[in-house]
Amino acid sequence: MLFVASMLALGVVILVLAEEPVLERVAEFSPQQVERARQVFQRHDPRRAVGGPVRTLQLSEDELDLALNYLVSRFGPGGSRAMLDDDGLAVVASIALPPNPFGKFVNVEGRLRERDGALLPESVSIGRIPLPDWLAAWLFDQAQAYLGRREDFRVIADTVRAVTLSPTDLKVEYAWTEDFPERLRSAAFSQDDRARLKAYQLRMAELVRGTTSPRTIPVLDVLVPLMRLAAERSANGGADLENRALLTVLALHAGGRDLATFVPEAKQWARPARKPLTLAGRVDLAQHFIISAALAGLGGGAFADAIGVHKEVGDARKGSGFSFKDFAANRAGAAFGRLAADPGTAASLQQRVITGLVETDMLPAMGDLPEFMRLAEFNRRYGGVGAPAYVRIVQDIDQRVAALPLFR
Repeated sequence: MLFVASMLALGVVILVLAEEPVLERVAEFSPQQVERARQVFQRHDPRRAVGGPVRTLQLSEDELDLALNYLVSRFGPGGSRAMLDDDGLAVVASIALPPNPFGKFVNVEGRLRERDGALLPESVSIGRIPLPDWLAAWLFDQAQAYLGRREDFRVIADTVRAVTLSPTDLKVEYAWTEDFPERLRSAAFSQDDRARLKAYQLRMAELVRGTTSPRTIPVLDVLVPLMRLAAERSANGGADLENRALLTVLALHAGGRDLATFVPEAKQWARPARKPLTLAGRVDLAQHFIISAALAGLGGGAFADAIGVHKEVGDARKGSGFSFKDFAANRAGAAFGRLAADPGTAASLQQRVITGLVETDMLPAMGDLPEFMRLAEFNRRYGGVGAPAYVRIVQDIDQRVAALPLFR
């Protein structure tokens, strides 16, 4: 019986896993999509939440598809596709697996229908195995129960009143409660997260207070000792978590933001004096590198890259102009953040920083990269974001970043 059960289990694994994905797609964001997301967030900003009537969040098929693909990519290499039609929401997803003898991918296909303001799964198949609807519904319930153990998920779920589907969009009806902002802030960071943030905030305050630089501080003067603290705190594991907390504190300082905005109890902690950080002698390059590193560590590299492009396009319209130097700092910072937040590379990155990092290890050569281009000049020279000339210079920058010793 044990042998037969083992053979059946092996057969199921073989049928579920596949050598090829049914969908090859990565999470990518255009500046237009980032701007749309920013506008949606402004209209539904939880920081300004007050108790009141039911409101509606509406997402088009493209926006829903983009959001779902991004969420799937957060679980590992892979992607998804979401399509609305008269029968509901059809979803296809492929997720790459760690090396194993049975298969490289898990492929999932299925459909969600809206019933009585809730979404229910049907016609679900995993690999070559179609699931009975009752089993798909049970697994869906188990997934929700698992997520329900997370306070951040519960806070959001408690506000949702109904979800409806149409062939063109998804609508979520929600109502903020009076205590929603405080609950959201509390759920955003666990008690362990807050302890980590406090450790780096206090160390950052010490470093800034002890610097001899009168006006600005080179990034490495704070990054190296902070990474040393991260290595000490993660000697028994959790280097990725320590690195994320470190980058969060560093990014807030670089951006001139107060940690207490997100963690109210931080009002009682020592705060670093306001001294800008510099990279290659420039404050703007330090900001681009550090903030992109933090975004990549928290939200993924594709998201950080898109935010960087969005900002440069905005600068080209009404700011200092499009800068491929800033763009290169964004790309290098995102590469740093990915290494810092990856459990497989987090500890080795700490040691690399501690044992002798110099600025030329962090930034590619950029003396020939143009900057301060107004939008008209940028479009004339490069044809706009996505045009062939633009793609060529982006690929060149990415090759320069990849060639840096820190990222090889």
